[in-house]
Parts: sequence; structure tokens; C-alpha cells
Amino acid sequence: FDSGEVDLDFETPADFIDALDKMDLVKSEVATATTLVARTNITHKPYDDKRVRNALQMAVDNDAVMQLGYAGRGTVGENHHVSPIHPEYYPLPKKTRDAAG
Repeated sequence: FDSGEVDLDFETPADFIDALDKMDLVKSEVATATTLVARTNITHKPYDDKRVRNALQMAVDNDAVMQLGYAGRGTVGENHHVSPIHPEYYPLPKKTRDAAG
């Protein structure tokens, strides 16, 4: 971009956004259904216990994860795999961190 040899960038990996933001470029964004997931193996202890899995979900602040992982770029995860842009998306009650719970 600095040399003038590139006119368009179709997709920018997250690692390069800050560098490109410092240039005088026209920026556009689009929502995608890209998802980062941390799964537990439910065939091994202690994750074979649904209460443990629920406690893990309650202990995590999804907004903090997005801030740390993607510098706040994106939409906060809702602990399921249907993106808000998907035609079959249905809003479920939002869950907030509940470490005491």
C-alpha cells in the first residue's frame, strides 16, 4: 500500500488491522459468521459433568475474551453456533459472567 502498487485488499487478517489503520486508506467492514470456539472434551473428567461445563461458561466474560483476543473487533459470542446474520438465528437470553454462581 505504501508503494502505491496495491489498490485493494479483499481480506485483512486481524494482525494487520492496526498497521493498515495508520495509513490513509478507505476502510469497509462486513459482519461474518467466523467463530472462535473453546470446547471441552465431554468424554473426560471433569467435563463429563454438565454442572462443570455450565460453571465454566458462567466464569467466562465473553466481552473480555473479545477485547483480549481481537482488540474489541467483532460481536460478543453468545455461547452457541448460530451467528446473528444467519437466517435461523433466534436471540436467546443474554448471559453475563457470574463467577460466584
